[in-house]
Amino acid sequence: MAKYCTKCGSQCADQATYCPRCGAMLPQRAVEGGTVSHKKRNHTWIVGLVAGVSVLVIVLVSGLAMLMYSKWKDNSTNSDKNILTNQSADEGDPGVDDLNIPYFEGQTAISRGQEGDFEYEEYEDGICVIAYTGSDKRVEIPDTIQNKKVLQVGNNGESVVDTHKVDCVVLPSTVKSIGGAAFKNTSDVMTGLSEHPYAPYNDNFTVEGIVDGITYIGEEAFRGCNFNQFVWPSGTMVMNRWVFESANITTIIIPDTVVQMEEGVFKYSSLQEVSIPGSVSSVGDECFRDCLKLTKVELQDGIKNLCDHAFFETEMLENVSLPDSIELIGSSCFVGSQITEIRIPKYAEAGHTRMDTVESEPFDLDTTLIVAKDSPMHQYASENGYNFKTY
Repeated sequence: MAKYCTKCGSQCADQATYCPRCGAMLPQRAVEGGTVSHKKRNHTWIVGLVAGVSVLVIVLVSGLAMLMYSKWKDNSTNSDKNILTNQSADEGDPGVDDLNIPYFEGQTAISRGQEGDFEYEEYEDGICVIAYTGSDKRVEIPDTIQNKKVLQVGNNGESVVDTHKVDCVVLPSTVKSIGGAAFKNTSDVMTGLSEHPYAPYNDNFTVEGIVDGITYIGEEAFRGCNFNQFVWPSGTMVMNRWVFESANITTIIIPDTVVQMEEGVFKYSSLQEVSIPGSVSSVGDECFRDCLKLTKVELQDGIKNLCDHAFFETEMLENVSLPDSIELIGSSCFVGSQITEIRIPKYAEAGHTRMDTVESEPFDLDTTLIVAKDSPMHQYASENGYNFKTY
């Protein structure tokens, strides 16, 4: 087959390598019919293949990146959640001690002044009345002073009023806290009398306006006060030390929001009967010590500890039913009472809660104990000379 020179167009032998006319190198693939026809290779499929592979790689890389990002984000979120959860677990809900504080605890008064017959401390969000200087027998504390709400009464461990001269104080409904000794009505000098070792200054002195909105009542707040029946505010979880010591109080209603009864709450008081809810885990040391008129005590299921001297010298108390939840009965807990026989819960033990007293028996030795066979108190009774029965 003839082929043509691509330079001069001359016809050349099929086997010729150079054009005989112009000497140009002849192409190895002939141009047929005198027309230059360079047949090029079709590379389109290669380009398409490369493009397709490139797109696939991009898609795969993008997908992998998105997957990695998604996992990182999830881990980061979970980590944040864990941190928050751990912080919440570490911080926890507010405990009893966190809630048992006066309203203005830790705050600094902006100013101190007097309006009418009332001395007060001013704080950022309210007023604390600290003293009454007037001469009225019945004192009504205002709900606002200097256009701010009265949120606390008493803040310096001293009585707000002279109970020698005042018979009654009426609290406003705005009050959230009653400070320690705010209405203390006795001296600290003992009289030597068994019934009133701390005699009240004024046998008639009382406080009115105790509402559920009150969240704190300080120690000795109502020491020596006069109440026929007292309804403890449901917003106050702790009955602080000596709050009713030497008080002339007949009965009290304790709501199931109370969780703690501290030392000497009713010590030397005239309380005659009481029901303690199961929300109270421990009845504190000397809580009812020398309540000489106490005749009826109801201990509800849930109470765990009756601390040292809790009912010591309650000389008119003849019967008490101990709930099965009781775990500890403290030293001298019922010594001096009129209890002659008492059933002891199966898992209860005799114990000791005060470090400043010598451990002693929880009951008078002539008390007959009814104990569960082979229980801790069965062993205790047999080792300490008690008369006992088993069940």
